[in-house]
Amino acid sequence: MPSEISRRTVVGVAAWSVPVIALAVATPAQAASGDEIAFSRPVVLAPSGAQAFTASGTAPGASRVALVYPAGFGGPSEVDVTDGAFALRLRCPVGSATGVVTATAAGLGAGTLVVTVQTGGQDTGSITWSSDGVTVTSRTLPALTGSISTRGSLLPDVQLSYSAGVTGPESAAVSWTPGTGTAASIGTFAVTGVTIDEGSTTGSVVVTPADFQGRVVYSPASAALAVTMV
Repeated sequence: MPSEISRRTVVGVAAWSVPVIALAVATPAQAASGDEIAFSRPVVLAPSGAQAFTASGTAPGASRVALVYPAGFGGPSEVDVTDGAFALRLRCPVGSATGVVTATAAGLGAGTLVVTVQTGGQDTGSITWSSDGVTVTSRTLPALTGSISTRGSLLPDVQLSYSAGVTGPESAAVSWTPGTGTAASIGTFAVTGVTIDEGSTTGSVVVTPADFQGRVVYSPASAALAVTMV
């Protein structure tokens, strides 16, 4: 999947089947605008045993959105729009399948969401920083870079946590290239806006895959970067 996809990891919870929800990507017709419905463009990773996930989007000026599902898929026929945004619980069929969900509302262009469901086992992956540590002379750190990979799967964004004395963003997007067959999907991320607080000179930044659904087993499960100010 090209790196231009900007996405938020969507949490899927265990439902009732074996297939893996592998991909939910907005089609080109879903470009954000003020006069059409636009689905968020998430990459969805679900564990085997989960067959439903939450899809979301925007419908400016609408109060309700009507939804039409392809054969084998299901969900609410309508959902409310609150402050221009909506969400729905999408059910997927057993086995491999691909379908297009269509959302409509009065006065707005339709939005579509292509969903592909595929069976498969659990993937493995890894995550790492480009270096073990960084030493700086300013309280504002340069961009901190790292990489994440899985074998034969899609890549989530990353979550970030900080030791006392260090602050920064909660997450970062991953730009990645999909693998084929057993080849690894490899992605990179850059974290900006990290600072060392007044009175502190050392700390750490921990990065973790935002794979809330446990579809991939990462080893290591997270990576720590030491930061030092001199």
